[in-house]
Amino acid sequence: GAMLAISQTSYLSAIPLAGVTISTLIVICSAPLAVAAFSRLVRRERLNGKVVFALLASILGTTMLVGVPSESGSPDLAGGTFHSLVSALSYAAVIQIGHGLTRRHNPLRINAISFLIGALLLWVIAIPSGVSLPARPEAWLLIAYLGVFPSVTAYALFLRGMRVTSATISSILVLLEPLVAALLAALIFGARLSPLGLVG
Repeated sequence: GAMLAISQTSYLSAIPLAGVTISTLIVICSAPLAVAAFSRLVRRERLNGKVVFALLASILGTTMLVGVPSESGSPDLAGGTFHSLVSALSYAAVIQIGHGLTRRHNPLRINAISFLIGALLLWVIAIPSGVSLPARPEAWLLIAYLGVFPSVTAYALFLRGMRVTSATISSILVLLEPLVAALLAALIFGARLSPLGLVG
């Protein structure tokens, strides 16, 4: 729960400093590298050639898909990069801890406890900024949707999948997220991928 809170806070802190593209790219691509390094050095997990190739190819493909803008107008690129790396390492810790827990506990139980702890920590952090609850019913419907589907359901499926895959492979598969987002943007909003993005 604490790692989820740190990861989200760091990511959202990085965006105004480095821009959304660079922050997202660093977080998405650094997390699998951190997971693979931890799995190899601490868990003594064997990384065969196929896994290493998949890791490198997925990071390269994600970079080509998302793109690397210069974003020279970023107010604090170094600070944004730092926050992005903190977010990536925290998310890598979520994956490693989740991988260890899935063999002994139900994924929904893991999510219920970790999301509750994360939410309480974020609430305590947000109180000094004058956070208030939304008043409109449609805002609560949106919050409920975000809580049930992209958060709890997605994480529960992710943790269930980790029962049969290694933490490294699970972290590589997470790199499908920007691909699915790009395809949805193209299908729903008519967004166009660059030629480099299509290759990625």
